[in-house]
Amino acid sequence: MSGGAQGSYWATSVVLIGWGVAVVVVCQLDPDLDTSGLYLAGVGLGATAGMLLSRRGFAVDPLGMTVTIAIGGPSSRSSSTPAQCSATRASMPCCLAP
Repeated sequence: MSGGAQGSYWATSVVLIGWGVAVVVVCQLDPDLDTSGLYLAGVGLGATAGMLLSRRGFAVDPLGMTVTIAIGGPSSRSSSTPAQCSATRASMPCCLAP
């Protein structure tokens, strides 16, 4: 076994899952709320899940979560517009479309 740093994809996955859930909520429910705040809440829930997994013994690196948020942050500036959400809904299977 080599002596390199051990890592996993848990940090990235939990943040992106939280973010993804927020995007789905915005596109499906079209809430009358600030989408940036909802996206931030999703990221926060993902980071919280990562810390809880870390306490359970999973290899979740806080720096990995931070880097995921920092890299993904600039892409969130182009928030989903209602037209983009409608196009996404149209391409979804019937069980997911409203």
